[in-house]
Amino acid sequence: MATTQHYLWAGGHFLLLLSGSRYFLAWMMFKTVSSWWYKASFLGALMSYFITPQPNMAYVRRALADENVQYFLLAIFWWTSRPVTCPPQPHPLAKKLHLWVKANYDTAMRVVAIAELVIFARVLFGALLFRNSLMMPLVYAQFLHQRYFHSQFTPVGQVWLRVRELVVRFGASAVVEPAAPRRD
Repeated sequence: MATTQHYLWAGGHFLLLLSGSRYFLAWMMFKTVSSWWYKASFLGALMSYFITPQPNMAYVRRALADENVQYFLLAIFWWTSRPVTCPPQPHPLAKKLHLWVKANYDTAMRVVAIAELVIFARVLFGALLFRNSLMMPLVYAQFLHQRYFHSQFTPVGQVWLRVRELVVRFGASAVVEPAAPRRD
């Protein structure tokens, strides 16, 4: 059943997709694009992940563990950063759209999880080259840390285990000392 919040969610995703695609295409073609598209994409994210708060601690604790709130807080950070009763009967198209989203959700979330890691690499690399704020990788790392604990789709855990395994293997490798020359 569609509600105002569902329409805001869908409208926000549409705005995010449209303006994010426009910004991305311009970036891919090495063209300058208005920062309006950048801000509009994160405005779409803010619309999508806005949840009406309730003034109690139980809600705050629950909200901090919710991935929608995490995305909302991250969207606020990126948006403010410089450019790097009886619901009506749903429309038949809405049902088809819902089925399509349900069928493709897991795949899309895996793609999003990989994109989140790529974004972290870009933000980290940008900070090392002083192309973006040094605070940006720290904030984004905190976001990924929360995703690691609260999302089944994030590959951060698999990447972390693989890196740790490689470091342990490297540290445990034996150093072979050269044989002492024989004196006959």
